[in-house]
Amino acid sequence: MHTIIHIGAGEGSRLAEWLQADARRIVLVEPHPVLAERLRQAASDHSHVEVVEAAVAAASGSCELLEYNLPQASGLHEPTELKRLFPGLRLLQRHAVTATSARRLMAEHGPDEDEAPIHLELHAPGEGHAILQALMEDDQLSRVTQLCISAAVVSCHAAMPPIEHYLKFGTEERRNPGPDFDTDWYLTSYPDVAENEMNPLVHYIKFGHQEGRATNRYHHPSLPAPGEAHGAQA
Repeated sequence: MHTIIHIGAGEGSRLAEWLQADARRIVLVEPHPVLAERLRQAASDHSHVEVVEAAVAAASGSCELLEYNLPQASGLHEPTELKRLFPGLRLLQRHAVTATSARRLMAEHGPDEDEAPIHLELHAPGEGHAILQALMEDDQLSRVTQLCISAAVVSCHAAMPPIEHYLKFGTEERRNPGPDFDTDWYLTSYPDVAENEMNPLVHYIKFGHQEGRATNRYHHPSLPAPGEAHGAQA
């Protein structure tokens, strides 16, 4: 038997399905006070179901939940890009809620190390990537045998400025900071940058531009070819 953990359980639309599954424990995590109370009522007759009224964020403490007229947009961060796509998106209410970190959630509500694996459902607009990153750093993600992400890890919510996201996560994911800079191509073409564990964009700004390195395969063909780059600076 396994443990099911649903971060952002909402109204518990899958609870009936999970109650029929062979789950040892079901942990429903929901910050919205009204929805959390509905979950508690629905789970009142099932001792193996636990409702955690909290948001999952980078750090534990108090925070604000933004509730919009589009339920999928509600979260801890303003859905800036969604407002451009949906001009009718409106903020309905702000809720003062408690936040818990992914580490604390697993320590207090997750299964013990020697217990069954985890089925993780993740719906946390603007926080998905940080949650997964925290679980990886704590070596908890290896215990997850089933993972379902119902919102994009990189969402339309303003969790952090784009350049900060790129510097923290984008390089490892081989994302591009803009249309003219190809992260994967730069690291592949100039292996000395990867060997010195430098952020490729930072390297280009500090050294690569002056050394005449290219930012993508179409940028100035006279620049150094792959494998012929100058040594990366310390």
